[in-house]
Amino acid sequence: MNRLLLASAALLSFVAIASASAANAQAAPPQEPSKAVPTWTGYYVGVHAGGSWSHLDIVDIGNGNGASYAFSGTAGQDFSTAATPVPFGGFQAGYDFQSDSLVYGVEADLGWLDLHETAVDPGSSSSTLVGVNRGAYENFTGRVGKPFGHDSQYLLFARAGLALYDGKEAFTTNAGTTPPHSDVDVFPGIVAGAGLEYRMHSRWSGKIEYQHTAYAYRTFDVTGAAGTSAGTFPFRLKLSTDALSAGLNYRWGTGKAKKH
Repeated sequence: MNRLLLASAALLSFVAIASASAANAQAAPPQEPSKAVPTWTGYYVGVHAGGSWSHLDIVDIGNGNGASYAFSGTAGQDFSTAATPVPFGGFQAGYDFQSDSLVYGVEADLGWLDLHETAVDPGSSSSTLVGVNRGAYENFTGRVGKPFGHDSQYLLFARAGLALYDGKEAFTTNAGTTPPHSDVDVFPGIVAGAGLEYRMHSRWSGKIEYQHTAYAYRTFDVTGAAGTSAGTFPFRLKLSTDALSAGLNYRWGTGKAKKH
């Protein structure tokens, strides 16, 4: 009899627990389906434009006799240009890959820098101007960024890599005919910068960016007579730029991530 009562009590307890669990399951709200949001993974092409402040250091190295090109100058004297803002603009293309909370990518830029930086060679009796003219630039960089904000719409990034500038030398003088001179080679350098990009749509993003570029020395030679000396007079150019720009990118092949 006691065993029968214990079994009945256990059965009633099981039924009560099962009923309560079923009631809780029915009362629980339905779970919302996962939402697919775009990531930064994918290809992009775009345009950019901005302003650049350039600094140019120039050295009048002097000829083989130790004479500077400037009549009253000194061989090896250096002088520089004032940092004047000039416009630039061009195109970019790249690829980003988002892995968890970081974005890795590569980018190439091609554009035109409207540069014209010249300075008077100190001691020159003919107002000799030396400098660098406008030309095309190319950048090949890697970049890494940190997405943040709602659906990771913002990307704070830094990038660095190789820079090339195909600006020609500038050389003029008031002493009759300008003497012949060689051409400078392409300026190679290193570019580094940082910026903020905002994804306005799965296909479109806008960005603002700062870049500093330091180029290697380049030399060109002036041939002729200067003052009481003659021969070949080399000039050495060292260029660096600081730039601010805004850009717009069109993206495709963008990955999707599920947000719960």
